[in-house]
Amino acid sequence: MSILIFGDQQAVNVAGYVASVSGEMVYLSASNQVPVVAVERDGGLVAVDVISLSVREAASQQFEAAIVVTESRRLREAIEPLRFALCGKPLLLAPGGFGGVLRVKKWFEEWSLVPPRLAETTGFPVSGTIANGNLRSHTLKHSLPFAAESLVATQELLSLFERFLPELTASDLSTTSLSNTNHMIHPSVVLLNAIRVENGEEFNFYRNGLSPAAGRLIERIDAERIEIARRVGAEALTVREWMIRFYGEEGMAGNGIVECLLNFANFERVPSPPSLDYRYIADDVPFGVAQWASLARTLGIETPAMDALLGNIELLAVGVPLEADPITTDLFLDHLALPKGV
Repeated sequence: MSILIFGDQQAVNVAGYVASVSGEMVYLSASNQVPVVAVERDGGLVAVDVISLSVREAASQQFEAAIVVTESRRLREAIEPLRFALCGKPLLLAPGGFGGVLRVKKWFEEWSLVPPRLAETTGFPVSGTIANGNLRSHTLKHSLPFAAESLVATQELLSLFERFLPELTASDLSTTSLSNTNHMIHPSVVLLNAIRVENGEEFNFYRNGLSPAAGRLIERIDAERIEIARRVGAEALTVREWMIRFYGEEGMAGNGIVECLLNFANFERVPSPPSLDYRYIADDVPFGVAQWASLARTLGIETPAMDALLGNIELLAVGVPLEADPITTDLFLDHLALPKGV
């Protein structure tokens, strides 16, 4: 079986990992892509079959399934050039952002095309670095929630995609839309380090970018997210519990979220963002926190911490689109058969 993996730089990491796990032929079409010829596994190098393609070549290539790995704000521009090739095929959004499956399905309807068989995950599945064609994975998310529009579709698509990403676990769209730990952590830490980021200061994001105050802010935001998750029937784990679920096998541990992040060796060298117009704000706010707050308003749930976070980020990140998409909120409510408006 052949699979197409496309998107941005994160897609290259996923392509290498998928090829090493499945042994299948992997077509790769990604921005700034570099060749991947081997993957470090079990102390050695495993040769992989990853064929790099341009977007035009990918659009005419024969493949049986696809995974798109990109920021949510770039999802449409990644999919649109390949829309005809993706019609009716299994397509995994890794990640999908809030309501990703529902958004993408609507785009295909707007294009008057048959939608792919869509599923989404919570977060990027794997990250790493590539040197001389060799991929070294840094982090791998375990028990990663995976969902399609229905339970039946979830099970059918999971049986296909777990061949490529065996860490996937069946879930639902409420959980995948409300459990991306990047959305929980990044905006708070960037806000508390905004002057350093804007001044171009380089610092280690998960070391000297953290403090007890950052933990208090993250956990206040998280408590409001959990209330929303409970209301819509999502799996309502805390951010600490999600992080230990994802990375516990790799050593993540701690009594609070800051302790977990500070003590996790794989996060030791994560750099600071180059600007406020970076995915930690430009993606994690409009497709995470802002959507959660929008949903909460519709459900009549008060979110003072989220509102304060969003208001301050809006003041600082001038010119960065941060608004939640009201159409996505409506699509999500329709999916859950919940009324719009309080």
